[in-house]
Amino acid sequence: MNKESLQILKSIKLKDIKLRIQIDEVIDKQIQILNSAFNSKYQQFESVLDSLISMVSVSDIKSREILYANNNFRKEFGDITNQICWHNLCRQSTMPCKLCANELLIDELGEPVKECIDDFYCAKFNKWYVIIRKAIWWDNCKYARLETIVDITERKKIEVELREKGIWLENAQEMASLGFYIWNIPNDTIFLSDQLYIIAGFDKETYTSTMENYKKIIHPEDLHVISNSIDKGESESRYRIINQKTKEIRYIHAHRNIIAYSSDGKPNKILGTVQDITNIINMEEQLKRSNEKFKVLAEESANMILIFANSRLKYINKKGLEILGYSKEELTSNSFDFRNILSEKSLKYARKKIAEFEENKKFLPFELEITNKYGRIFHMLLSASSIYFSNEKSRLYIVTDITAQKQTEELLRNKEFQIRLLMNSVSEAICAADLEGNCTFVNNSFLKMLGYKESNQVIGKNLHELIHHTNKDGTPHSIKDCKISIAHKEFLDYHSEDEIFWRADGTNFPVEFWSHPIIENDTLIGFADNFIDISKRKAFAEELSKSNTLLKISSSELKSTLKKLEERTLMITQSSKMSAIGEMATGLAHEINQPLTEIMLLIFNLFNFLKLPDLNIRRDDFKLSFEILKKSSNKIDSIIKHMRLFARQQNHHFSMIDINNSITETITNLYQQRLKEEEITLSLNLSPIPLFNSSQFSLEQAFMILINNAREAISEKETILKEDKKLNAETNPFKKTIIITTFY
Repeated sequence: MNKESLQILKSIKLKDIKLRIQIDEVIDKQIQILNSAFNSKYQQFESVLDSLISMVSVSDIKSREILYANNNFRKEFGDITNQICWHNLCRQSTMPCKLCANELLIDELGEPVKECIDDFYCAKFNKWYVIIRKAIWWDNCKYARLETIVDITERKKIEVELREKGIWLENAQEMASLGFYIWNIPNDTIFLSDQLYIIAGFDKETYTSTMENYKKIIHPEDLHVISNSIDKGESESRYRIINQKTKEIRYIHAHRNIIAYSSDGKPNKILGTVQDITNIINMEEQLKRSNEKFKVLAEESANMILIFANSRLKYINKKGLEILGYSKEELTSNSFDFRNILSEKSLKYARKKIAEFEENKKFLPFELEITNKYGRIFHMLLSASSIYFSNEKSRLYIVTDITAQKQTEELLRNKEFQIRLLMNSVSEAICAADLEGNCTFVNNSFLKMLGYKESNQVIGKNLHELIHHTNKDGTPHSIKDCKISIAHKEFLDYHSEDEIFWRADGTNFPVEFWSHPIIENDTLIGFADNFIDISKRKAFAEELSKSNTLLKISSSELKSTLKKLEERTLMITQSSKMSAIGEMATGLAHEINQPLTEIMLLIFNLFNFLKLPDLNIRRDDFKLSFEILKKSSNKIDSIIKHMRLFARQQNHHFSMIDINNSITETITNLYQQRLKEEEITLSLNLSPIPLFNSSQFSLEQAFMILINNAREAISEKETILKEDKKLNAETNPFKKTIIITTFY
């Protein structure tokens, strides 16, 4: 290759290099422009997400790593970007929560499915959230989890409060014939009072409480009334329903108040009252048919009825005169202005409603407040219609006294305050918990007993973790082993005197505890607990136990001393018995002597009978002699047995004793023969008396001593005549006495 060719080749290469450099510079500039635009768009995107009220996060579907979080998310949960979500948001540490299931977002083919919406309770922050989850395509060319989170804690609290108020309203409803309802708009559930069940004719056992089912009883031609009234924000409406039991058409006046709003400002819950005004409507119809019939009915009506024509009062019934307190002449005079009896607020509202009536010829009942001649204030429900009265186009006003209804509504509003006041006046600590065990209500005694100043220190917190977390010995008290929590899970009543609760300052005290499930419409909504401090009772029980121990020791010593005393008493008694045996021996000698003498004589006679050649001659004498021998032998045997029993040393044995028999045996076995020898007349006047529990031995010993003393007293009297020697033994069941008397 020559120099010229080389020069040309170098020139071409230089141009190519310059061109490439220029191209690279253009590409770099384009990349810079694209990066700048991308960064600008990304910053705009972040700015939009950070301006949202909701919390937004993006996480890896498989690893659960937080890839992105907007400003509100970081404020609520902290900056946990590049961390695992459930490590920071859930108290469990071994696995994700059930909301993180991938199959809910990705199908079997790996494609995203529809979004999922769930309520989620975060125990770590003690808050409720609604979470909207969806799979999206992320910048690393794979699907990620987009979650939009809204704090609904306040909404949950309102729902709990409304359920509690529903229970209180049931009690108030018994005092007033008034139906009411609570409509939960988000989940379309409606609570009906018992009176409303009657008005609507629903079967309480089979009726499903939803607004859609409630609308089924509304007359088809009146369905638009409710919708229009809600759209216009009106608090009152009138419509017809079909009673489900009687199939009758009933006219209803409804009054409603919005008691809760959602986070976006829409109505969330509505509390309404319902009045059956069928009678009023029927009256209006009857008035249209006949003026004469109208007058008859109007005069007997419980409602105030007025008819105006050309702005002048043409008719008012007696109920109207009674309520207003004015005479008919005063009301129909030119100087009387009905506007003066209306309150300022009612006057403005009445003008507005009457103007609407003039415009579209439709008039919905509305409430107003009037003051009668004597200053009494009435709450009235005004209904109007156009009629012909006395051949003149007129306006009919039917005014119903709803003062009692208003008072009932006021009672319902004050009921919660009264119940709370009652709860705070009792000495027992009272609290309520939801299904998760979080506190929803406490009374003043609860706060005082546990050392808290404000209820917000307790409300919303888990009661087990707050006051029941540790055993008395300082070891942790697991919720799995907690008998209270177990009873809550099984929906059971629970009572215990062995629970320990912990105060705010870290000290503990024993309590007697009761728990009862709260059930509404066959659905468990929480638990009502109450307890008392039994520290003094426990201390008293310990002191009582110590006293009982000392008493047992003293009792044991007393028993030992008593046993020794009984042994000594027994020895003394035995000694007394032995000394008495000598006395008894003399008596026994006399008693035995007679039967022995009889036996000796009979034996002598029997020997003589044996000498006879024919014994059959004295057969009867033989028989009689043997009977006497048997009788005398039995008597001797009885006397000896009695003496042996008396002499035997043994503890007193108690049994049911016949006193008359004891006296008779003592005299017969020991003293009968002796008294005969001493020529003492024995008289026994023993009346029938009931048996009683005593010692046979002790009684006979006492009778022996008494009879022997009486016998000796008679014998010692030397000058006494034979016929005056008398000994009398008497028992008296009426005086409950035993009397042994001597006469000499």
